[in-house]
Amino acid sequence: SKGTRKELYRSSYFLHTAQRVLNPAYITLPLVSFFTPAAMGLDPFTPPVAAVFKLLRVPDLKLKLKVPRISRPEPMSVCFVLIASYFLISSGIIYDFVVNPPSMGQTQDPTGYIKSVPFLPRRINGQYIIEGLSAGFLFVVGGFGVILLDWANNKTLRSRDRILYNLSGFLCCAIAYNVCMMFFKIKVPGYMNS
Repeated sequence: SKGTRKELYRSSYFLHTAQRVLNPAYITLPLVSFFTPAAMGLDPFTPPVAAVFKLLRVPDLKLKLKVPRISRPEPMSVCFVLIASYFLISSGIIYDFVVNPPSMGQTQDPTGYIKSVPFLPRRINGQYIIEGLSAGFLFVVGGFGVILLDWANNKTLRSRDRILYNLSGFLCCAIAYNVCMMFFKIKVPGYMNS
């Protein structure tokens, strides 16, 4: 067996040398990698490692570990956590923690009275806390409208319930969209006016 391996190694070395001599730009990587000493079992690290594993043996342990049983959460609780996290992220809670804006702004009208302003005007990348929470609530209302429209596709619903789900879903989506556009026009005066 060792003699045939050595002969195979010598023949592959001869083949590789002949290819290099005949055409120096031509190198066959699969042939070279197939006939390497490691691929043919002539790796110098193989005998010591094999000797170690012949001396040592994997112990036959039968451990009985108590794995804590974690029950699967209810689907509606997962839905509530996802909607709450969506509300907080879309409300800009990270921006609120980093920048620490006031809850509402103040402005002075021409008569000298100070009145509260819920929207930070003319700044798209800035917001007051109330502005972010109200926008996040409208995003959740729009998402809930899409969920209602999806529930309306259930084939087991009665026609009256399907109509109710469709109307409620369209109403939620329409309210969320129009109020968000109204907020945006308050925030950026003259938006989409030609």
